[in-house]
Amino acid sequence: MVDGQNSLLTTSNKRKNPLNYIQEYPHRTKQILGITNHQFQDLLAQAEMQHKKL
Repeated sequence: MVDGQNSLLTTSNKRKNPLNYIQEYPHRTKQILGITNHQFQDLLAQAEMQHKKL
């Protein structure tokens, strides 16, 4: 991806990780992802378990 191409992830030409943003502002999770923060945490836990199986 070229710098500045995705304005949602770019602020003042500095990349921001959406996962870090959600951790910092958990109340915004539903707006950003369409799922609650609890559902997001469950999803992350499942992804980590699957990753460890590989």
